[in-house]
Amino acid sequence: MKASIFMPCIIDQLYPETGKNLCSLLKRFGVDYQFDPSVTCCGQMLYKTGYRRRTGELAKKLIIAFKDSEYVVCPSSSCVNMIRNHYREILKEESKWYVLAEELSTKIYEFTEFLVYIIGVQDVGGILKARAVLHESCQLRYKDGRISPSRLILENIKGLEIVDIPGADKCCGFGGIFSFMFPEISHAMVKEKAHEIIDKGADMVVGPEMSCLMNIGGYLNRKGHSIQCLHIVDMLCMAISKED
Repeated sequence: MKASIFMPCIIDQLYPETGKNLCSLLKRFGVDYQFDPSVTCCGQMLYKTGYRRRTGELAKKLIIAFKDSEYVVCPSSSCVNMIRNHYREILKEESKWYVLAEELSTKIYEFTEFLVYIIGVQDVGGILKARAVLHESCQLRYKDGRISPSRLILENIKGLEIVDIPGADKCCGFGGIFSFMFPEISHAMVKEKAHEIIDKGADMVVGPEMSCLMNIGGYLNRKGHSIQCLHIVDMLCMAISKED
């Protein structure tokens, strides 16, 4: 199976090890992947601050880059949401690009979606004795009754206990530009989320969206807590390494 990787800017610039781990996991499950290092932004931040024309330019760049790809895999649920659900709206006045945006929306997958729904893997192997809170990005929540693919994968990690918190479906307060424009509200939201995690005695927070994890992890670190915040890609590699 062949797939192209879309590496989000936050991982490309701040968490390159997560990108390397993604490649390692795809290789482990027999995926022949391609990666273009020049394509690293979906335009999400521009879109949320009103720069629609510039967002459209970036959208077209991605569409061209992945035009011939069978699948596109991305380790960011917010980027997948942007491409899957907003590109068509941005390009609706340009029929050619609208059609191409529609095509891309049907073949881009967040990593755990790709693993579960395309490759057909829920049990990746691995062992990790820990209590983990799964934080799902509110931008790609499953509203059709499906169980989250991230949860399906975590449930098969030996020794891992998934800890549910009361406000699991609440936003962490990051929201991209939201955290800069409304810092007091953002702080209150991440504080509430973090204390729910602390109160449950979790060892780690795991999820498919690095920006959320960065936000939650930043708060926990500032308050002197040792709870790890790990992208699910990194956690899976950790669990697999302990079993191999």
